[in-house]
Amino acid sequence: MRIGLKFWPVTATAIFIGALLASPKPAYADFLYSNFTSTQGLVLVDAAQSVDGRLRLNPDATYTGGAAWRENQEDVASGFSTSFDFQITHGATYADGIWFVIQSDALSSASLWNGLPGSFTVELDDFQNVWDPNDNHAAFQSCGPAMPNTTRHDTGCTLAINSNLPITLADGQVHNVRMTYTPGDMTLSLDGAQVLQSQVDLRSAMTLNSSKAWVGFMTSTGAYSETNDILDWRFNSVPEPNTTLLVCLPGGFLMILGICRSRRNLTNSPKSGFNPLASLKGTLPRSNSGRSVRLHKQSMWKSKQSSLFRRRTIPLVPQGLACNGCEH
Repeated sequence: MRIGLKFWPVTATAIFIGALLASPKPAYADFLYSNFTSTQGLVLVDAAQSVDGRLRLNPDATYTGGAAWRENQEDVASGFSTSFDFQITHGATYADGIWFVIQSDALSSASLWNGLPGSFTVELDDFQNVWDPNDNHAAFQSCGPAMPNTTRHDTGCTLAINSNLPITLADGQVHNVRMTYTPGDMTLSLDGAQVLQSQVDLRSAMTLNSSKAWVGFMTSTGAYSETNDILDWRFNSVPEPNTTLLVCLPGGFLMILGICRSRRNLTNSPKSGFNPLASLKGTLPRSNSGRSVRLHKQSMWKSKQSSLFRRRTIPLVPQGLACNGCEH
């Protein structure tokens, strides 16, 4: 399919308005739970249940636990971002926190102390065991694809740990978690502040079903207890659909409207160092393009010369632009 846009003589105001309209598409979510009034698409295990629109992993009771998994495996190897709000409430004595887990073993619960084989986990720990630095820390844990995971930090399975968090996990307040992964790099933020970073590749750190795995939450209590609630949850696979169309206006102006995916989008040419996004504030070197510009399916500019009224094919790259794998 060819995409064509035609422009008649425009004023500076019209160009400015066009630039404002060239905004990216809203963020896309593979799934989004704004609350858990409905748990459709989830597998709830053991004590996990929906309570007042929340996903309650477990009640404030000793020696209990629960898990919640997306019923379909997600593509995690290519990268992803996920975020959720949680709240931990309790009495005088409490334990043990929440795990966010990526695994391909089974849709079941397992004791945090035994772990799931070949999994990657984010530990939000509010109890100090002998192997813990304190009772308020976060960690990335993976023992590799062949071994069960563990909460212990004296086994060589801790990829990153932070015992100086900007929040108190179990203070009864609602807190936000955001996790971002690109192959070779994992980060975790709490209430907007980054607290963990690790150079990890999930393909070698855990067991995957091709590139996919189940994602979800786990918790358990022992002699001390607490209530662990998840209030909402969003998961985005990478690349997210995001589109960008380049349009050359008369005079060499560039407008960005959108048709390339985020990982197939416009990039700088090594020779020119040209930044297409910055060009909204300037102009491109003049070309012979006229009033009509089309993006050809072979990634070529096609322009109509207003004086000769004939088509001319112009390579996309000479002006310092590259559109890698543009959709057509």
